[in-house]
Amino acid sequence: MSRKTRVAEVRQALLSGQRFLIASHQNPDGDSIGSSLALAAGLTALGKECTVVSADGVPANLAWLPLAEQVLLAPAEGETFDVLVLLDCGSPDRTGFGDRLLTRARRLVNIDHHPGTGHPGAANLVDPEACATAELVHEVLQALPAPVGFSAATAIYTAILTDTGSFRFSNSTARAFEVASRMVTAGVDAAWVAQMVHDQQPVGRLRLLSRVLDTLDLSPRDKAAAAVVTRAMLRETNTGIEDVEGFVNYPRSICGVEVGLLFREEAPGRYRLALRSKGRVDVSRIAREFGGGGHHNAAGANVEGVLEVLKRDLFRRVEDALDEDLLQRRKAG
Repeated sequence: MSRKTRVAEVRQALLSGQRFLIASHQNPDGDSIGSSLALAAGLTALGKECTVVSADGVPANLAWLPLAEQVLLAPAEGETFDVLVLLDCGSPDRTGFGDRLLTRARRLVNIDHHPGTGHPGAANLVDPEACATAELVHEVLQALPAPVGFSAATAIYTAILTDTGSFRFSNSTARAFEVASRMVTAGVDAAWVAQMVHDQQPVGRLRLLSRVLDTLDLSPRDKAAAAVVTRAMLRETNTGIEDVEGFVNYPRSICGVEVGLLFREEAPGRYRLALRSKGRVDVSRIAREFGGGGHHNAAGANVEGVLEVLKRDLFRRVEDALDEDLLQRRKAG
């Protein structure tokens, strides 16, 4: 099914409803929150009623977004909706609510740029070629059509800015720049958004970063680098999970390193693993081995075990993948 056809299917599902529940993944980022707020703003402009929920709330570094104060930790008890919209979310389990949200609505709409996230019986708009889920939300708003005012434009621009690493990552496509340009034309102050995203860090986050950088470790051939965030570090610096956002890019940025890894401790022996590649290694393949997933250059998984053993295993897998890449390049000539 073409993207145009899927957009039309989502459009029809949204037009058929009046009351909407909008949710995204736990530990939300700029794309999940931005996409949620942008869709809610567009639907509200059409006279629809929208409830946006996030099990972990809005991260402090995104609380400045217009309409962010409307995000709830959960829908009201017993409240029902015509349509549940899942954004930037591989499965209902990743919302932090399990399947409970599915019972609240008659229809499911799924909009995502992560591969393999379609839901049976839902209106699915899933395209891994999109730079961010917000790109797809923008396309849906155009199709409705719904006005993209300042609030929605700011949310979409912020989502694209953050998910492309400020237009540094490989998903910084021509379409990403095109949508971003349209948002600036709609009134977004790009310099102001960049300042809010990058230059408003709490001092605790910098103190946390200094401790995390002390854990830097390189693989035997210096092609992978890893850092660790412990629960003790978060307690001692009075920081939260949202303050860890982007830390994986520090090990990735080391000269000669192809893949950066970040282990965030969730419980003794249990970690949330983030993987970031410079392009030669498909980290989504490695993440899938651990029950996770993602994109070629950005992926994640939940892992359990002894940290040093996990780290050594991941280092080996990255360097094996680089050997495979080199072999394929030689065969290609």
